[in-house]
Amino acid sequence: MVVAALGLIFFGWERIKRKSLSIRKDLLLVLCIGLVFSLWSFFSVVYNSTDDMVFATYYVSMCVWLGGAYCVIYLLRQMYGKVTLQTLIIYMGIMCAVQCVIAVMIDNIPVLQNAVDNAITGIDPEYFEKNPRLYGIGVGFDTAGIRFSCVLLSLAYMIKVSASLIKKNLYILLFLLIGVVGNMISRTTIVGIVIAGSYLLLSSISLRKVVITITSKRISWVVGLCVILFILYNAGIYLYNSMPGVRAAFDYGFEGFINFYKTGSFTTHSSDLLIDSIGDIVPDNVKTWVIGDGYFADPYDPYKFYMGTDMGYLRLIFYCGLVGLFIFATYFACCTYVLCKRDMNLTLFFICLFMIQLIVWIKIPTDTFCFYALVLLSDGQEHQNATCMKRQAISQETYDNNLL
Repeated sequence: MVVAALGLIFFGWERIKRKSLSIRKDLLLVLCIGLVFSLWSFFSVVYNSTDDMVFATYYVSMCVWLGGAYCVIYLLRQMYGKVTLQTLIIYMGIMCAVQCVIAVMIDNIPVLQNAVDNAITGIDPEYFEKNPRLYGIGVGFDTAGIRFSCVLLSLAYMIKVSASLIKKNLYILLFLLIGVVGNMISRTTIVGIVIAGSYLLLSSISLRKVVITITSKRISWVVGLCVILFILYNAGIYLYNSMPGVRAAFDYGFEGFINFYKTGSFTTHSSDLLIDSIGDIVPDNVKTWVIGDGYFADPYDPYKFYMGTDMGYLRLIFYCGLVGLFIFATYFACCTYVLCKRDMNLTLFFICLFMIQLIVWIKIPTDTFCFYALVLLSDGQEHQNATCMKRQAISQETYDNNLL
């Protein structure tokens, strides 16, 4: 909220300097659909005579995310002149990797754990004693996994387009760190690993050229990376065998893979509960399917979920019906369309980002707009900016020649 307030101040200052209140036209469509979703949610609340305003006030949350993103973009622009997508990805990748390191430190340093627990509200020590999952400073549960997933996809894009082998190796290491430790914080991170891998696979034509270039000119760097991965692998085995806390967190984070290895079925405790309960909690009347019941939390116990389900699609349907779910999905489809229209070369990347949102809703109703907000306010790709500068130079040269 504080960062969003600063963003509002910076926005006003920029508008005063430019003597214009204009904003990007393509953002207007996103803002309008977000408003429509909030209005429909408000209609559901009023129609059902409830007081649960979670999604009825979504427009305010959206504006807060945009304000916070504007503050970040403004500050970065003061440093770099332009805030490219690559710049954003580097900062977000390092931020997530640092949080993963902090999470491991919190789990193994009691003094640090007590300091974090006392400073941050909402941490239940008893829960984390029963569930051996890691957490960082304000980073935990499925919301962390969703943000990790977006960053993992972004790092996959950086691995694909980076021309420098040193930077490429850095992005690979960040990807591995976030992918492994992030999964111990939230198993939702596996969505990002799968989507990022799919993105790299679908971009295999470009990757093949990169591999040929690497093996022919920079093979020593590849060997060095393999050595680093070998060291990390052995270090991980040592920590797993010697530290019970690491073993418990690893078993929790990679429960699906362990079950698959033992039984041949990729299942977790969460997925079993989700599958077992889904048939018993679907709406049983037309009104709920269309308009919803206007409840997000249990009206008798706000700490529990309405109808006892945490599944994103069902919670959205119970709150504002299929109509509300369609509007909300259209809202993110619109964000994807706007970004694809700005740069057609990134169409696959933004479609994969949209797929993360659709997949995540199977488990939890949290959205990814905090990530979209930063990208929507950024200045695009580096090569796109370079192309624009080149076109401007050519136009200036043509003008000068005509003038002469």
